[in-house]
Amino acid sequence: KRPLGLVTIAEAGIPVDYDLHEVIEVHDAELPEQNGLICEVLAPGLVWRGRTLKKARVSAWRYEEIMGGAE
Repeated sequence: KRPLGLVTIAEAGIPVDYDLHEVIEVHDAELPEQNGLICEVLAPGLVWRGRTLKKARVSAWRYEEIMGGAE
């Protein structure tokens, strides 16, 4: 049973918040909309009464647009 006010950080598909998340893996995104979103929670984090006790360890998407092309 969790003490009152203790919240688990374990949600994928949301933007990375560096106050709550530690990005330990980065994956190439196919779509620009995926840039900066969490793709997988590798270890959940904990927040107690608004204070981060343990950051969630996550992997995140990074979109890089390729400039130029064949000439």
